[in-house]
Amino acid sequence: RLGHLHHAAQRYAEAEAALRRATLRRPRWADYQIDLARAAYASKHFTVGDAALERAALLAPYFPNPRLETARLWRWRTQLRKAPPRAREACLKALRDTLTQDPGTLVAALSELVALPSPRPSEAAFVMQNADPAHRRQAATWLAFKGLPVVDRHLAAELGAAVLAPLTGDKANEADLVLAGTLQVMRGKPTPAIPLWLRAYRQAQDPTKCLADACGVLDRKGLGPLALRLCEQAAKERPDAAAAWLQIGQRLRVMGSVIHATRALEKAASLDPLLAGLALGDCYRAQGLHQSSQTAYARALEKTVLPKRRILLRLRLGSAFLSLGNRAAARAEAEAALRLDDKNANAAALLRALNRAPSKRP
Repeated sequence: RLGHLHHAAQRYAEAEAALRRATLRRPRWADYQIDLARAAYASKHFTVGDAALERAALLAPYFPNPRLETARLWRWRTQLRKAPPRAREACLKALRDTLTQDPGTLVAALSELVALPSPRPSEAAFVMQNADPAHRRQAATWLAFKGLPVVDRHLAAELGAAVLAPLTGDKANEADLVLAGTLQVMRGKPTPAIPLWLRAYRQAQDPTKCLADACGVLDRKGLGPLALRLCEQAAKERPDAAAAWLQIGQRLRVMGSVIHATRALEKAASLDPLLAGLALGDCYRAQGLHQSSQTAYARALEKTVLPKRRILLRLRLGSAFLSLGNRAAARAEAEAALRLDDKNANAAALLRALNRAPSKRP
């Protein structure tokens, strides 16, 4: 404890002396050797630190946490002055031994691997060769969302190949395939992701979410046209599913192709008014087709049970009635929305607009 206090106060020489005494009292405790190495490195006593880490590696053969901490310190040693070649080798061996003992430390081991100066693909293969396939999805998630931005391109390909195989096999489920596609995009290879996402879409229990997740990955990378192509192929795969038609309609509308967007949204609403009715009504409304928008909103409202969704649809319906000049129906919809949420600002604003006298047109 005294050594830890000295180290926290940045009195590294005193910390090293105290921890050296602790290791003499408990010579077979790996944690004490690790603490001594940390203090010795901070004091720039590299020979003492290297020896302490080598003893820690011998003392902790069956405990993954000391092994991982040993690997972390060896990796740190590679970044310090006059690092010996054995520091890098010891780091890699400690990482592999850590994974052998506890496969759940895969992400932590990868984090240490990519932090080495100039990481190499051969080192990735060395560390990953004993990784448990059950934890590959966890590694893929880390690579896709955290690791790849800081990983060398060749190392990324090596790591990606190591984790993609179990995610794309015959036993791969929907989540595996979506994640594998995401990893391909993060590796800079979006085209191979399309067939993976289509496989996931074919077996998805919730095709709407599956397709939205895949398109979201492409959108974040600025690959909107590729997302549209994915949706068009998904519509061919499952023409009776509204999710793909909804995505196509919304994307075409953003791109300015209103006529084709309307046709796609009409197809989606005919398959699932609850899912696509609001988007179709908005598309009609943007074109000034208020009667058609009112019909689309009303059909969606009949199918909706969620209170927040019902409030939104009633407000849209009220606006459509107001545009058609039916102020009584618009007022009824605004009041119905307020009964569901008496603090809804949009419903109150609609009622205020209705309470004002209608303007007299010349």
